[in-house]
Amino acid sequence: MNLATIFARRALLAVCLLAPFCAWAQTSGVEDTLRFGTEAAKRGLWTEAMFRWNRVLKLDPSNAKAHNNLAVAYEREGKFEEARQHYEAALKATGASEVRENYTRFTQFVQQRVERSAAAAGAEAPGQTAGAAKAQTQPEDEP
Repeated sequence: MNLATIFARRALLAVCLLAPFCAWAQTSGVEDTLRFGTEAAKRGLWTEAMFRWNRVLKLDPSNAKAHNNLAVAYEREGKFEEARQHYEAALKATGASEVRENYTRFTQFVQQRVERSAAAAGAEAPGQTAGAAKAQTQPEDEP
């Protein structure tokens, strides 16, 4: 047996032995990355949080928590269409009450924003200001 054959067999054996570990590491990586993103968001580091949650979606495109958390982040940035897309993806992936509640608050907020804009176009409605508070949606803590 030549040296190249020995090396190839050892490499194949290493890949076969490590394959189950790699699957576990990917799953663990998703959970850790979700947690890291949530901690970044809690510290006000929303760009970092969004980066982490997007990484989760590269590993697990139907991850409801990553979609929900990105929706919250996009909503916070005023990117309502992106927020809506991520909320809908999260709802498609899960029926979790937290996601439904966040989506309901989001749609109510957007509706109120539309109504305020329409009122401002005519005459500002009494008791409403252009700087009214945003919906209080939150990223999910636990992956």
